[in-house]
Amino acid sequence: MLEGLEIKDPASMESVPSDGHTVGEVMLRGNTVMSGYYKDATATAKAMKGGWLRSGDLGVRNPDGYIQLKDRSKDIIISGDENISSIEVESALFSHPAVLDAAVVARPDDHWARCQNYGCGGYHVVRPDDNFKQGAYVMQSKLGWGHFSTAWLAWDTAHSRSVAVKVQKSAQHYSEAAMDEIKILMQIADGDLEDSRCVVKLLDHFKHTSPNESHVCMVFEFLGDNLLTLIKYTDYRSIPLPMVKEICRHVLIGLDYLHRELSIIHTDLKPEDIFLVSTIDPSNDPRKSGVRLVPPAARAIEPPPRAPARPSTSSGVTRNQQKKIRKKAKHVVVSTSEGNGAVAFADIDESDDKGDLSTANEGSPSQDGDMKRGGGYRWGNKGTRNRMAMKAELGCKMVDFGNACWTYKEFTSDIQTRQYRCPEVLLGSKYSTSVDLWSFACICFELASEMCSLIRIVEITLTRIRYFCSFPHFGFD
Repeated sequence: MLEGLEIKDPASMESVPSDGHTVGEVMLRGNTVMSGYYKDATATAKAMKGGWLRSGDLGVRNPDGYIQLKDRSKDIIISGDENISSIEVESALFSHPAVLDAAVVARPDDHWARCQNYGCGGYHVVRPDDNFKQGAYVMQSKLGWGHFSTAWLAWDTAHSRSVAVKVQKSAQHYSEAAMDEIKILMQIADGDLEDSRCVVKLLDHFKHTSPNESHVCMVFEFLGDNLLTLIKYTDYRSIPLPMVKEICRHVLIGLDYLHRELSIIHTDLKPEDIFLVSTIDPSNDPRKSGVRLVPPAARAIEPPPRAPARPSTSSGVTRNQQKKIRKKAKHVVVSTSEGNGAVAFADIDESDDKGDLSTANEGSPSQDGDMKRGGGYRWGNKGTRNRMAMKAELGCKMVDFGNACWTYKEFTSDIQTRQYRCPEVLLGSKYSTSVDLWSFACICFELASEMCSLIRIVEITLTRIRYFCSFPHFGFD
Protein backbone atom coordinates (compact mmCIF):
# COMPACT_ATOMS: atom_id res chain seq x y z
CA MET A 1 0.00 0.00 0.00
CA LEU A 2 1.00 3.62 -0.39
CA GLU A 3 2.24 4.76 3.00
CA GLY A 4 2.76 8.42 2.22
CA LEU A 5 2.14 11.01 -0.49
CA GLU A 6 3.58 14.43 0.31
CA ILE A 7 4.72 17.62 -1.35
CA LYS A 8 8.08 18.47 0.10
CA ASP A 9 10.85 20.98 -0.36
CA PRO A 10 13.55 18.83 -2.08
CA ALA A 11 16.33 20.68 -0.24
CA SER A 12 15.03 20.64 3.35
CA MET A 13 12.66 17.65 2.96
CA GLU A 14 10.04 19.61 4.91
CA SER A 15 6.40 19.42 3.79
CA VAL A 16 5.17 22.60 2.12
CA PRO A 17 2.25 24.48 3.72
CA SER A 18 -1.27 23.79 2.43
CA ASP A 19 -1.72 27.29 1.00
CA GLY A 20 -2.16 26.46 -2.68
CA HIS A 21 0.87 28.61 -3.58
CA THR A 22 4.08 27.07 -2.22
CA VAL A 23 5.50 24.73 -4.85
CA GLY A 24 7.28 21.53 -3.87
CA GLU A 25 8.09 18.12 -5.32
CA VAL A 26 5.63 15.25 -5.09
CA MET A 27 7.22 12.40 -3.09
CA LEU A 28 5.94 8.91 -2.31
CA ARG A 29 6.83 5.95 -0.11
CA GLY A 30 5.32 2.57 0.65
CA ASN A 31 5.59 -1.10 -0.23
CA THR A 32 4.16 -0.46 -3.71
CA VAL A 33 6.91 2.01 -4.54
CA MET A 34 9.97 0.74 -6.40
CA SER A 35 13.02 -0.16 -4.36
CA GLY A 36 15.47 1.32 -6.85
CA TYR A 37 16.90 1.33 -10.35
CA TYR A 38 18.31 -1.94 -11.67
CA LYS A 39 22.11 -2.03 -11.22
CA ASP A 40 22.31 1.75 -10.87
CA ALA A 41 23.15 2.61 -7.28
CA THR A 42 23.88 6.25 -8.07
CA ALA A 43 20.48 6.91 -9.67
CA THR A 44 18.76 4.98 -6.86
CA ALA A 45 20.45 7.03 -4.15
CA LYS A 46 19.45 10.24 -5.91
CA ALA A 47 15.82 9.23 -6.48
CA MET A 48 15.29 7.68 -3.02
CA LYS A 49 17.19 10.23 -0.94
CA GLY A 50 15.64 10.62 2.52
CA GLY A 51 13.52 7.49 2.17
CA TRP A 52 11.08 9.10 -0.29
CA LEU A 53 10.76 8.48 -4.03
CA ARG A 54 11.16 11.79 -5.81
CA SER A 55 8.64 11.75 -8.63
CA GLY A 56 9.95 14.79 -10.47
CA ASP A 57 6.44 16.32 -10.46
CA LEU A 58 6.03 19.79 -8.99
CA GLY A 59 2.81 20.80 -7.31
CA VAL A 60 1.02 22.61 -4.49
CA ARG A 61 -1.27 21.40 -1.70
CA ASN A 62 -4.54 23.28 -1.41
CA PRO A 63 -6.17 24.07 1.96
CA ASP A 64 -8.74 21.31 1.34
CA GLY A 65 -5.89 18.75 1.13
CA TYR A 66 -6.05 18.17 -2.60
CA ILE A 67 -2.82 18.23 -4.59
CA GLN A 68 -2.55 20.26 -7.79
CA LEU A 69 0.28 19.44 -10.19
CA LYS A 70 2.07 22.46 -11.67
CA ASP A 71 4.95 21.18 -13.77
CA ARG A 72 7.80 18.71 -14.16
CA SER A 73 11.02 19.70 -12.42
CA LYS A 74 12.97 19.05 -15.63
CA ASP A 75 10.63 21.36 -17.55
CA ILE A 76 11.45 24.35 -15.40
CA ILE A 77 13.17 27.04 -17.47
CA ILE A 78 15.94 29.03 -15.77
CA SER A 79 16.41 32.52 -17.17
CA GLY A 80 18.22 35.31 -15.41
CA ASP A 81 18.28 33.35 -12.13
CA GLU A 82 14.47 33.07 -12.29
CA ASN A 83 12.56 29.77 -12.37
CA ILE A 84 9.85 29.85 -15.04
CA SER A 85 7.12 27.21 -15.16
CA SER A 86 6.40 26.24 -18.76
CA ILE A 87 2.93 25.01 -17.78
CA GLU A 88 1.99 28.36 -16.23
CA VAL A 89 3.10 30.22 -19.34
CA GLU A 90 1.20 27.79 -21.56
CA SER A 91 -1.91 28.19 -19.39
CA ALA A 92 -1.73 31.96 -19.81
CA LEU A 93 -1.46 31.54 -23.57
CA PHE A 94 -4.39 29.11 -23.65
CA SER A 95 -6.57 31.66 -21.85
CA HIS A 96 -6.60 33.80 -25.00
CA PRO A 97 -9.50 32.83 -27.26
CA ALA A 98 -7.36 33.09 -30.42
CA VAL A 99 -4.82 30.51 -29.21
CA LEU A 100 -5.63 26.96 -30.29
CA ASP A 101 -2.43 25.25 -29.13
CA ALA A 102 0.87 26.32 -27.58
CA ALA A 103 4.11 24.87 -26.29
CA VAL A 104 6.78 26.67 -24.28
CA VAL A 105 10.38 25.53 -24.75
CA ALA A 106 13.72 27.02 -23.77
CA ARG A 107 16.45 28.09 -26.17
CA PRO A 108 20.03 29.32 -25.62
CA ASP A 109 20.40 33.05 -25.25
CA ASP A 110 23.63 34.98 -25.73
CA HIS A 111 22.61 37.58 -23.16
CA TRP A 112 21.95 35.15 -20.32
CA ALA A 113 24.60 32.66 -21.52
CA ARG A 114 23.73 29.55 -19.56
CA CYS A 115 22.36 31.34 -16.51
CA GLN A 116 21.95 28.04 -14.70
CA ASN A 117 25.75 28.02 -14.42
CA TYR A 118 25.83 31.40 -12.71
CA GLY A 119 26.25 31.27 -8.97
CA CYS A 120 28.61 29.58 -6.58
CA GLY A 121 31.41 27.94 -8.55
CA GLY A 122 30.07 29.25 -11.87
CA TYR A 123 30.11 32.36 -14.01
CA HIS A 124 30.25 35.86 -12.63
CA VAL A 125 27.36 38.13 -13.59
CA VAL A 126 28.98 40.99 -15.52
CA ARG A 127 27.08 43.99 -16.81
CA PRO A 128 28.13 46.86 -19.09
CA ASP A 129 29.79 49.70 -17.16
CA ASP A 130 30.94 47.36 -14.36
CA ASN A 131 34.36 48.34 -13.01
CA PHE A 132 37.08 45.74 -12.50
CA LYS A 133 40.36 46.10 -10.60
CA GLN A 134 39.44 49.34 -8.86
CA GLY A 135 38.20 50.98 -12.05
CA ALA A 136 41.16 49.99 -14.22
CA TYR A 137 38.84 48.20 -16.66
CA VAL A 138 35.30 49.23 -17.57
CA MET A 139 33.20 46.54 -19.22
CA GLN A 140 31.61 47.59 -22.50
CA SER A 141 29.92 44.64 -24.18
CA LYS A 142 29.92 40.86 -24.16
CA LEU A 143 32.15 39.20 -26.74
CA GLY A 144 31.27 35.58 -26.07
CA TRP A 145 31.19 32.77 -23.56
CA GLY A 146 32.26 29.18 -23.21
CA HIS A 147 32.35 26.33 -20.74
CA PHE A 148 35.13 27.88 -18.64
CA SER A 149 34.54 31.62 -18.83
CA THR A 150 32.89 34.65 -20.35
CA ALA A 151 34.74 37.29 -22.38
CA TRP A 152 34.11 41.00 -22.47
CA LEU A 153 35.23 43.95 -24.52
CA ALA A 154 36.53 46.47 -22.00
CA TRP A 155 38.08 49.92 -21.86
CA ASP A 156 41.52 50.15 -20.26
CA THR A 157 41.32 53.46 -18.40
CA ALA A 158 45.04 53.61 -17.62
CA HIS A 159 46.20 53.22 -21.23
CA SER A 160 43.08 54.45 -23.10
CA ARG A 161 42.73 51.36 -25.24
CA SER A 162 40.37 48.51 -26.01
CA VAL A 163 41.15 45.19 -24.36
CA ALA A 164 39.50 41.78 -24.03
CA VAL A 165 38.85 40.53 -20.49
CA LYS A 166 38.30 36.84 -19.80
CA VAL A 167 36.39 36.14 -16.56
CA GLN A 168 36.85 32.56 -15.39
CA LYS A 169 34.32 30.52 -13.42
CA SER A 170 34.94 30.58 -9.67
CA ALA A 171 35.12 26.85 -8.88
CA GLN A 172 38.50 25.74 -7.61
CA HIS A 173 39.40 23.52 -10.57
CA TYR A 174 38.57 26.34 -13.00
CA SER A 175 40.72 28.77 -11.02
CA GLU A 176 43.60 26.28 -10.95
CA ALA A 177 43.33 25.78 -14.71
CA ALA A 178 43.37 29.56 -15.18
CA MET A 179 46.52 29.89 -13.09
CA ASP A 180 48.25 27.22 -15.21
CA GLU A 181 47.23 29.15 -18.32
CA ILE A 182 48.58 32.37 -16.84
CA LYS A 183 51.97 30.73 -16.16
CA ILE A 184 52.22 29.71 -19.81
CA LEU A 185 51.04 33.11 -21.06
CA MET A 186 53.54 34.95 -18.85
CA GLN A 187 56.36 32.76 -20.15
CA ILE A 188 55.25 33.57 -23.69
CA ALA A 189 55.06 37.31 -22.98
CA ASP A 190 58.44 37.45 -21.22
CA GLY A 191 60.20 36.03 -24.29
CA ASP A 192 58.35 38.22 -26.78
CA LEU A 193 59.10 41.76 -25.67
CA GLU A 194 59.07 43.03 -29.26
CA ASP A 195 55.68 41.45 -29.97
CA SER A 196 56.96 39.68 -33.08
CA ARG A 197 56.32 36.01 -32.29
CA CYS A 198 52.71 35.85 -33.53
CA VAL A 199 51.25 34.75 -30.19
CA VAL A 200 48.58 36.62 -28.22
CA LYS A 201 49.93 38.88 -25.47
CA LEU A 202 48.69 38.72 -21.89
CA LEU A 203 48.55 42.30 -20.62
CA ASP A 204 47.35 41.78 -17.08
CA HIS A 205 45.72 39.31 -14.72
CA PHE A 206 43.97 39.68 -11.38
CA LYS A 207 41.27 38.21 -9.15
CA HIS A 208 37.84 39.79 -9.01
CA THR A 209 35.88 39.17 -5.82
CA SER A 210 32.15 38.59 -6.14
CA PRO A 211 29.39 37.13 -3.98
CA ASN A 212 30.28 33.78 -5.58
CA GLU A 213 33.89 33.63 -4.41
CA SER A 214 36.78 34.94 -6.54
CA HIS A 215 37.09 34.85 -10.31
CA VAL A 216 40.45 34.79 -12.06
CA CYS A 217 40.50 37.41 -14.81
CA MET A 218 42.91 37.71 -17.73
CA VAL A 219 43.36 40.82 -19.86
CA PHE A 220 44.45 40.36 -23.48
CA GLU A 221 45.24 42.63 -26.35
CA PHE A 222 42.25 43.30 -28.58
CA LEU A 223 42.38 41.26 -31.79
CA GLY A 224 40.21 40.92 -34.88
CA ASP A 225 38.34 38.02 -36.45
CA ASN A 226 39.46 34.40 -36.36
CA LEU A 227 40.24 32.20 -39.37
CA LEU A 228 36.88 30.48 -39.17
CA THR A 229 35.24 33.85 -39.73
CA LEU A 230 37.53 34.40 -42.71
CA ILE A 231 36.43 31.04 -44.11
CA LYS A 232 32.80 32.05 -43.62
CA TYR A 233 33.36 35.32 -45.46
CA THR A 234 34.42 33.26 -48.47
CA ASP A 235 31.35 31.02 -48.10
CA TYR A 236 33.59 28.04 -47.32
CA ARG A 237 35.35 28.36 -50.65
CA SER A 238 39.11 28.05 -50.94
CA ILE A 239 41.30 31.04 -50.12
CA PRO A 240 43.97 32.02 -52.69
CA LEU A 241 47.28 30.25 -52.04
CA PRO A 242 49.31 33.47 -51.60
CA MET A 243 46.98 34.42 -48.74
CA VAL A 244 47.20 30.94 -47.25
CA LYS A 245 51.01 31.08 -47.39
CA GLU A 246 51.05 34.43 -45.61
CA ILE A 247 48.81 33.11 -42.84
CA CYS A 248 50.92 29.96 -42.55
CA ARG A 249 54.09 32.06 -42.24
CA HIS A 250 52.74 33.77 -39.12
CA VAL A 251 51.46 30.53 -37.60
CA LEU A 252 54.81 28.79 -38.18
CA ILE A 253 56.65 31.68 -36.55
CA GLY A 254 54.46 31.22 -33.48
CA LEU A 255 54.81 27.44 -33.42
CA ASP A 256 58.58 27.63 -33.80
CA TYR A 257 58.72 30.02 -30.86
CA LEU A 258 56.48 27.83 -28.69
CA HIS A 259 58.11 24.50 -29.56
CA ARG A 260 61.80 25.28 -29.96
CA GLU A 261 62.34 28.06 -27.42
CA LEU A 262 59.66 27.47 -24.78
CA SER A 263 58.89 23.72 -25.10
CA ILE A 264 55.17 24.56 -25.05
CA ILE A 265 52.55 22.48 -26.87
CA HIS A 266 49.32 24.28 -27.73
CA THR A 267 47.42 20.91 -27.96
CA ASP A 268 44.20 22.40 -29.38
CA LEU A 269 45.04 24.37 -32.51
CA LYS A 270 42.08 25.04 -34.81
CA PRO A 271 40.83 27.95 -36.99
CA GLU A 272 39.02 29.47 -34.01
CA ASP A 273 42.37 29.70 -32.17
CA ILE A 274 44.12 31.80 -34.83
CA PHE A 275 43.05 35.44 -34.89
CA LEU A 276 43.79 38.13 -37.41
CA VAL A 277 45.24 41.24 -35.82
CA SER A 278 42.34 43.29 -37.19
CA THR A 279 38.75 42.68 -38.22
CA ILE A 280 37.92 41.71 -41.79
CA ASP A 281 35.37 44.51 -41.97
CA PRO A 282 37.18 47.69 -40.78
CA SER A 283 33.89 49.24 -39.68
CA ASN A 284 33.65 46.56 -36.97
CA ASP A 285 36.99 47.49 -35.41
CA PRO A 286 36.66 50.29 -32.81
CA ARG A 287 40.39 51.01 -33.22
CA LYS A 288 39.93 51.90 -36.89
CA SER A 289 36.31 52.94 -37.25
CA GLY A 290 34.88 56.20 -36.04
CA VAL A 291 33.00 54.40 -33.27
CA ARG A 292 35.45 54.49 -30.39
CA LEU A 293 34.69 53.13 -27.00
CA VAL A 294 33.47 55.89 -24.72
CA PRO A 295 35.76 56.31 -21.69
CA PRO A 296 33.93 56.38 -18.33
CA ALA A 297 34.75 60.05 -17.73
CA ALA A 298 33.27 61.11 -21.05
CA ARG A 299 30.25 58.95 -20.41
CA ALA A 300 29.52 60.83 -17.22
CA ILE A 301 29.53 64.14 -19.11
CA GLU A 302 27.74 62.97 -22.24
CA PRO A 303 25.09 60.40 -21.37
CA PRO A 304 23.82 58.21 -24.19
CA PRO A 305 20.63 59.33 -25.96
CA ARG A 306 17.42 58.26 -24.36
CA ALA A 307 15.05 55.86 -25.99
CA PRO A 308 11.86 57.37 -27.44
CA ALA A 309 8.85 57.40 -25.16
CA ARG A 310 6.98 54.14 -25.19
CA PRO A 311 3.79 54.57 -27.19
CA SER A 312 0.50 53.66 -25.59
CA THR A 313 -1.83 51.06 -26.99
CA SER A 314 -4.48 53.72 -27.47
CA SER A 315 -2.36 55.39 -30.18
CA GLY A 316 -3.17 52.62 -32.65
CA VAL A 317 0.31 51.04 -32.44
CA THR A 318 0.20 47.27 -32.08
CA ARG A 319 2.15 45.36 -29.46
CA ASN A 320 4.58 44.00 -32.07
CA GLN A 321 5.21 47.51 -33.36
CA GLN A 322 5.94 48.64 -29.81
CA LYS A 323 8.51 45.86 -29.47
CA LYS A 324 10.20 46.88 -32.73
CA ILE A 325 10.35 50.52 -31.60
CA ARG A 326 11.90 49.57 -28.26
CA LYS A 327 14.40 47.28 -30.00
CA LYS A 328 15.49 50.04 -32.39
CA ALA A 329 15.81 52.53 -29.53
CA LYS A 330 17.93 50.07 -27.58
CA HIS A 331 20.16 49.56 -30.62
CA VAL A 332 20.72 53.34 -30.84
CA VAL A 333 21.83 53.48 -27.21
CA VAL A 334 24.12 50.48 -27.49
CA SER A 335 25.74 51.67 -30.72
CA THR A 336 27.11 54.78 -29.00
CA SER A 337 29.21 52.77 -26.58
CA GLU A 338 29.71 49.31 -28.02
CA GLY A 339 32.58 48.27 -30.27
CA ASN A 340 32.07 45.34 -32.60
CA GLY A 341 35.41 43.62 -32.38
CA ALA A 342 36.36 40.03 -31.83
CA VAL A 343 37.76 38.46 -28.71
CA ALA A 344 41.26 37.19 -28.25
CA PHE A 345 40.30 33.76 -27.06
CA ALA A 346 38.92 30.74 -28.80
CA ASP A 347 37.93 29.29 -25.45
CA ILE A 348 34.87 31.46 -25.84
CA ASP A 349 33.15 28.88 -27.79
CA GLU A 350 29.81 27.22 -27.25
CA SER A 351 30.77 23.68 -28.09
CA ASP A 352 32.95 21.23 -26.29
CA ASP A 353 36.42 21.58 -27.75
CA LYS A 354 36.80 17.81 -27.47
CA GLY A 355 33.38 16.88 -28.87
CA ASP A 356 31.41 17.09 -32.06
CA LEU A 357 30.99 20.53 -33.53
CA SER A 358 27.53 19.57 -34.66
CA THR A 359 26.14 21.15 -31.51
CA ALA A 360 25.22 24.80 -31.40
CA ASN A 361 28.47 26.06 -29.86
CA GLU A 362 31.04 25.04 -29.37
CA GLY A 363 29.06 25.54 -33.40
CA SER A 364 30.41 28.27 -31.88
CA PRO A 365 30.18 31.73 -30.46
CA SER A 366 33.55 32.42 -31.83
CA GLN A 367 32.14 31.28 -35.12
CA ASP A 368 28.64 32.68 -35.11
CA GLY A 369 29.29 35.26 -32.43
CA ASP A 370 31.68 37.23 -34.60
CA MET A 371 29.00 37.51 -37.23
CA LYS A 372 26.41 38.62 -34.70
CA ARG A 373 28.69 41.35 -33.45
CA GLY A 374 30.09 42.48 -36.76
CA GLY A 375 27.09 42.04 -38.98
CA GLY A 376 29.19 42.00 -42.14
CA TYR A 377 28.70 38.32 -42.81
CA ARG A 378 24.99 38.38 -42.09
CA TRP A 379 24.02 41.55 -43.91
CA GLY A 380 26.49 41.85 -46.80
CA ASN A 381 26.00 40.00 -50.06
CA LYS A 382 28.39 37.30 -51.24
CA GLY A 383 30.37 39.67 -53.46
CA THR A 384 30.86 42.21 -50.69
CA ARG A 385 31.92 39.58 -48.19
CA ASN A 386 34.36 38.02 -50.63
CA ARG A 387 35.93 41.37 -51.50
CA MET A 388 36.43 42.19 -47.81
CA ALA A 389 37.99 38.76 -47.24
CA MET A 390 40.43 39.26 -50.12
CA LYS A 391 41.49 42.65 -48.69
CA ALA A 392 41.89 41.44 -45.09
CA GLU A 393 45.14 42.10 -43.27
CA LEU A 394 46.69 38.66 -42.87
CA GLY A 395 48.86 39.21 -39.82
CA CYS A 396 47.62 36.76 -37.22
CA LYS A 397 48.30 35.39 -33.74
CA MET A 398 47.61 32.14 -31.90
CA VAL A 399 45.32 32.32 -28.87
CA ASP A 400 43.65 30.11 -26.25
CA PHE A 401 46.28 28.38 -24.14
CA GLY A 402 43.75 26.97 -21.69
CA ASN A 403 44.66 23.42 -22.77
CA ALA A 404 48.37 24.03 -23.39
CA CYS A 405 51.17 22.17 -21.63
CA TRP A 406 54.92 21.71 -21.68
CA THR A 407 56.74 18.89 -23.43
CA TYR A 408 58.08 17.82 -20.03
CA LYS A 409 54.78 18.32 -18.16
CA GLU A 410 51.58 17.04 -19.75
CA PHE A 411 48.25 17.58 -18.00
CA THR A 412 46.04 15.12 -19.90
CA SER A 413 46.04 12.64 -22.77
CA ASP A 414 42.65 13.88 -24.01
CA ILE A 415 43.76 16.70 -26.29
CA GLN A 416 42.82 18.33 -29.59
CA THR A 417 39.45 18.99 -31.16
CA ARG A 418 38.27 15.88 -32.95
CA GLN A 419 38.52 17.28 -36.51
CA TYR A 420 42.17 18.24 -35.95
CA ARG A 421 43.25 15.30 -33.79
CA CYS A 422 46.45 13.54 -34.86
CA PRO A 423 46.87 9.75 -35.24
CA GLU A 424 49.03 9.25 -32.14
CA VAL A 425 46.35 10.82 -29.95
CA LEU A 426 43.61 8.80 -31.62
CA LEU A 427 45.60 5.63 -30.89
CA GLY A 428 46.37 6.57 -27.30
CA SER A 429 50.11 6.85 -27.85
CA LYS A 430 52.54 9.41 -26.45
CA TYR A 431 52.54 12.86 -28.04
CA SER A 432 54.79 15.89 -28.39
CA THR A 433 55.03 19.07 -30.45
CA SER A 434 54.15 17.17 -33.63
CA VAL A 435 50.47 17.21 -32.59
CA ASP A 436 50.38 20.96 -33.25
CA LEU A 437 51.92 20.45 -36.68
CA TRP A 438 49.23 17.93 -37.59
CA SER A 439 46.51 20.38 -36.57
CA PHE A 440 48.32 23.14 -38.46
CA ALA A 441 48.41 20.98 -41.61
CA CYS A 442 44.66 20.35 -41.29
CA ILE A 443 44.04 24.08 -41.02
CA CYS A 444 46.17 24.77 -44.10
CA PHE A 445 44.20 22.22 -46.08
CA GLU A 446 40.94 23.69 -44.84
CA LEU A 447 41.97 27.20 -45.90
CA ALA A 448 43.11 26.13 -49.36
CA SER A 449 40.30 23.66 -50.07
CA GLU A 450 36.54 23.64 -50.07
CA MET A 451 34.89 22.21 -46.96
CA CYS A 452 33.36 19.23 -48.78
CA SER A 453 36.83 18.03 -49.84
CA LEU A 454 38.08 18.22 -46.24
CA ILE A 455 35.17 16.17 -44.96
CA ARG A 456 35.91 13.49 -47.57
CA ILE A 457 39.59 13.33 -46.55
CA VAL A 458 38.61 12.94 -42.88
CA GLU A 459 36.22 10.11 -43.75
CA ILE A 460 38.91 8.27 -45.71
CA THR A 461 41.50 8.76 -42.94
CA LEU A 462 39.20 7.44 -40.22
CA THR A 463 38.31 4.43 -42.37
CA ARG A 464 41.99 3.57 -42.78
CA ILE A 465 42.67 3.95 -39.04
CA ARG A 466 39.78 1.63 -38.17
CA TYR A 467 41.10 -0.89 -40.70
CA PHE A 468 44.58 -0.99 -39.13
CA CYS A 469 43.17 -1.14 -35.60
CA SER A 470 41.15 -4.23 -36.53
CA PHE A 471 44.30 -6.41 -36.63
CA PRO A 472 44.74 -8.34 -33.33
CA HIS A 473 48.50 -7.82 -33.28
CA PHE A 474 48.21 -4.03 -33.66
CA GLY A 475 49.69 -2.31 -30.62
CA PHE A 476 49.31 1.20 -29.25
CA ASP A 477 53.02 1.77 -28.63
